[in-house]
Amino acid sequence: TGGRTVLDFENAAYETPVGELSGPVRTQFGVHLVKVTDRRPRRAEIQARHILIRTQSDAEVDSATAVIDSLRARVLAGDDFAELAREFSDDTGSGARGGDLGTFGRGRMVPPFEQAAFELDEVDDLSGPVVSRFGVHLIQLTGVSERPSYEDSYTELRQLAERLPRTALRRQELGREFIDEVGGTYDAPLVREAVMQYGEDAARDSVLALGFGDYAERTFATVGDSTYAFDDVIPTLRRTRYGPHPAGEMIEATRGFVEEQAVQQALARLEERDPEFARVFQSYAEGVLLFRVAEDSVWTPAKEDEAGLRAYFEARPGQFRFPERRRVLAFRSSSDSLLQAVRGRVSDGLDPLAALDGRTDVQLDTLYIADSTQTAVDAVLTMTLGQTTDIILERGRRVFFLYDALEGPRDKSFQEARAELVTGFQEEMEEAWEERLRERYDADLYPERVPPTSSVQPDRGQGPGTVVGG
Repeated sequence: TGGRTVLDFENAAYETPVGELSGPVRTQFGVHLVKVTDRRPRRAEIQARHILIRTQSDAEVDSATAVIDSLRARVLAGDDFAELAREFSDDTGSGARGGDLGTFGRGRMVPPFEQAAFELDEVDDLSGPVVSRFGVHLIQLTGVSERPSYEDSYTELRQLAERLPRTALRRQELGREFIDEVGGTYDAPLVREAVMQYGEDAARDSVLALGFGDYAERTFATVGDSTYAFDDVIPTLRRTRYGPHPAGEMIEATRGFVEEQAVQQALARLEERDPEFARVFQSYAEGVLLFRVAEDSVWTPAKEDEAGLRAYFEARPGQFRFPERRRVLAFRSSSDSLLQAVRGRVSDGLDPLAALDGRTDVQLDTLYIADSTQTAVDAVLTMTLGQTTDIILERGRRVFFLYDALEGPRDKSFQEARAELVTGFQEEMEEAWEERLRERYDADLYPERVPPTSSVQPDRGQGPGTVVGG
């Protein structure tokens, strides 16, 4: 996918149709011909589990494959994959979890394993024997994550972009463009003279330990009206990682320092150079300021005013109520056979806690359902009291639900209603705060002047229907 190779190679791969060959592509590695053999959408992250039979040599692969084949047949015949993983897997870490590997995406597993895992289409599908450098695997798909939205992926995409070599190259170009725009100088002979004053072999260690000596305060570069002396570049040189030619790399890092200073100046002046950015930035800054003022004046005081919240609650008897709700017990485990046994005991009428028989590898949770949640627990809405659902897969684990009790409507206690109380109390305080602001700043509203199709909300004192100061 994008960002995995150098840009020119990536462009050739994406622009060449399937089955065809690109023209010659030059990169820093050489000259390439790229043939595209297949193209498919990038798949979201998956959840999977595996059983591993380790091999120490090629001679052991056949016997390990035979074991995996037999385990695959047992799973297809109805045996629990998790129990088999605990018993047979040589990967003791995942084996103790029933073979569970959690959630992973492309590039996290060794290539043969990854290819086989991502070729599984449906939850519970099994691979054939998969040979990797670790041994032979049996893989089962247990879940497929939803593809995140652009907004949800933004932070990850930004981090990826910042790591790409092409981003560093673009920063260099931006710095050079800014220097061309505002003017600048770079005294290359002076830089070489200052770096080499201790001799080529000792340049790095001497400069980093002793500094530039007599050159320290001499100016070697300018960007616009800013000047840079050798002392300014010392922190950058100390952060630089050096290879076999440190003197030349120090000289290159010094030029890079100047270009980065130009980038920082360009960013600092972006509001002046880009009116659209200036508008967005001002809107953002004002929005953050308004948020902080509202937080300090309304939201935090409302949340922390215990006496005010209680008075708000007591003044509204009967307003905060639970509807009729079904109490549901959820039994979760990674082991299908274990849940089958617990479900059998519950169905026979045994008390839920007694049905667990002290086991800690079954998680028991209590849920309250009033109407549809658009999840698997909705099955209880059509069940009779005391009935259980079938065992189903939920985010890589097994679960069944017991319809345990029906609770009638009732008033909420203060603590049960607290979230609603805070919201309502904040709205009340916000209205009072806005009224005080209107009085203080002599603000009048003329909603009749706002066009009917406008999305402006004149009752909040915003937009063209607002006059401040009369």
